[in-house]
Amino acid sequence: MPAKVSNLGWRVCSLEPGAVDLLCLPEMTFTGYIFPTAESITPFVEYPDKSPSRQACAEIAQRLKCYVAVGYPAPSLTPQESKEQAGTDASDPAGETKKSEGVARNNAIVVDPSGQIIHEYTKTNMFETDLPWAQPGNGFTTFTTSLKTLGTVSLAICMDLNPHPPNVWSSAEGPYELADYCIERNVQTLILLCAWLDSGASPEDTQFDAQTISYWIARLRPLWHLGSDKYTVIICNRTGTERGSKFAGSSTVLRSQTDKHLPKILTVMGREEEAVRVVDISE
Repeated sequence: MPAKVSNLGWRVCSLEPGAVDLLCLPEMTFTGYIFPTAESITPFVEYPDKSPSRQACAEIAQRLKCYVAVGYPAPSLTPQESKEQAGTDASDPAGETKKSEGVARNNAIVVDPSGQIIHEYTKTNMFETDLPWAQPGNGFTTFTTSLKTLGTVSLAICMDLNPHPPNVWSSAEGPYELADYCIERNVQTLILLCAWLDSGASPEDTQFDAQTISYWIARLRPLWHLGSDKYTVIICNRTGTERGSKFAGSSTVLRSQTDKHLPKILTVMGREEEAVRVVDISE
């Protein structure tokens, strides 16, 4: 983990304070994501008083004078703690359909320019990799920042974009749980921190994973079909391989368009590109 923290520090060292407003990092940025058992992830669970992810991002946020979003494994919560974290704004605030099992949470936080945590979210929809160890969250939530460009923000993690069991997705009829939530709660900016696997399509093409990007766009269809230019979607996905699993990279920023049913792609990173990409979403 120290090497990954150092690597991030090196990549952002060229940025001047005030050069960016928001820095997004992938799902479980510093620890990795593939943990086959509860025992294998236990040594990597980050407690609030000694969390390398929290500390590193607080330092970066303070130096760059920006917000930072990061994913990391956090300790599990009691049912009452889980409800309190979700608050009344959660899509499932009572948590009645969620179990309290799991040794840790697939978690994400947003740190403000002073280094303080202003929002915390726990992954709600479990991928098969999460099942051996992760306690699910209580649903989607929203928050705001001092950045008018972002408006109301929702933070989600990877599999949250997929249909929630037992639902089966039809591209025409849905369900589109995350997109519908964003519309209902008047969200302007959706941030997705991901460890999304490579589709395997056209593996010789290292530019980007077109099949994965097309799927992301399809799963957010309601945002594009409103004919409004108010929605911005930031998808930060990891690259590389871990325990034999290859990730899609291809981090993307999308913007809905007036009177068009497809988003404008503001930027796409490479399939294997590990870098910092600065994108202006204010235009």
